[in-house]
Amino acid sequence: MSAYIVCLSINGGLPLFTRKYGELKSVPFALLASLNGVSMFGDSHDVTLLNTITSDCRIHWRDYHNSIRLIICLSNESVSEFYIHTLLDNIFQSMILLSGIDDLVSLRHIDRIKKDMRAVFPMIDFLLSGLQPSEDTALFCDVIGGADIAIYPDQSQVSNHLENFTEAVDSTYGAVFVAGRIVCATNNWWSLHSDELSILSVYVYTEPSVTMSDTPVFLPIKSPTVPFRLVICRLTSIVQVAVLCGPLPSLPEIQTSIGTHWSSISNILQTSQALIPRCIPPSLHIDTSILGFVLVNCQKKRVLACMCPQISDLQRESRGVPISRRIEVLRSFYRSVVGSILPASSEPNPHTAEIAGSLVPDHPSHASLIHQASETFISSELHKCYALKTGPYQFFGMFLPAVPNHSVREISKRTLQILLKEKHNNLIKS
Repeated sequence: MSAYIVCLSINGGLPLFTRKYGELKSVPFALLASLNGVSMFGDSHDVTLLNTITSDCRIHWRDYHNSIRLIICLSNESVSEFYIHTLLDNIFQSMILLSGIDDLVSLRHIDRIKKDMRAVFPMIDFLLSGLQPSEDTALFCDVIGGADIAIYPDQSQVSNHLENFTEAVDSTYGAVFVAGRIVCATNNWWSLHSDELSILSVYVYTEPSVTMSDTPVFLPIKSPTVPFRLVICRLTSIVQVAVLCGPLPSLPEIQTSIGTHWSSISNILQTSQALIPRCIPPSLHIDTSILGFVLVNCQKKRVLACMCPQISDLQRESRGVPISRRIEVLRSFYRSVVGSILPASSEPNPHTAEIAGSLVPDHPSHASLIHQASETFISSELHKCYALKTGPYQFFGMFLPAVPNHSVREISKRTLQILLKEKHNNLIKS
């Protein structure tokens, strides 16, 4: 799937940036102006243009705070409007993260904002790559909302060191990431809005490989006008610790604290790297018919995605289905059933465009029905997919095609029980 996105100012129609995904030619400025002009013409007649469909593509317009307009053109494939809205909202909140809401609403310094947007490009490119994911798009937080996690048996030890470290840098917001997945975090980090958890995870995952970074960030919901310092320290090649703090302590002082609080468990941090890409400990025995699964705790805003439930799956073409294909199937399955059959786990977004004084109806009307769907499945010649909702949990599994339909349900329920029963899995439990 290919996509092209442009960001413009609503009043002047000035382009702030354009990005594309896939093999596409650059869109001429005249065409961009026409797409914006159509929306402006509708506004002048009290008509809000939301989307249109042609024979080979779809175009969506989405406005934010009567200041920023995002226009996305993508190939005409089975992606729900709910997912497209989520994608555009994530892109806008990525802009807030590094620029703040005040500058984006006022647009008094266009040139400075254009310069600031360059730092957002890695995040935007990652979000667009979710339209056709690969092994490099292993996170699911952007499509689901919340944070990707990995289950680590020594999580309690890492958590104790994290608490001491965040206290030493005068903060209560901290998290340890392994390849973009959280293995432990402080309570205040988990208290952030699901979109903030998602955007911060994407930022950490897409950050250049540096030893330390110190970046002013605006939390889109909690603090869109006053910046925090986001300090990220690389403990190993794929293990990072991130803290949100104030102007003190200085970066050299934080660097000293790194050695004080983390050097004693360097061997544990090294072994945590073995979690990737499975994200579950070797002690967990998953049914061999499962090619991959995603477990969502809607209440705690956490996502456990495992594309290699068996050790043998670490081989590139294991069981005839590469990891990239499993990611693509499960993301597509999630996008097709959540928002149309199962309720979304994401929280309302205060930055969603206002239409005639009310929020755009992102959440489907089925959520108000007395009898809500709790299970659904699809079956093809190459694989089967099954989704189960029970309590605060949503389970999405991909199975071998030879598994009987009636067995898929029982295997899914049994796998969910195994994942929640394991003593090390408190990170995903409610």
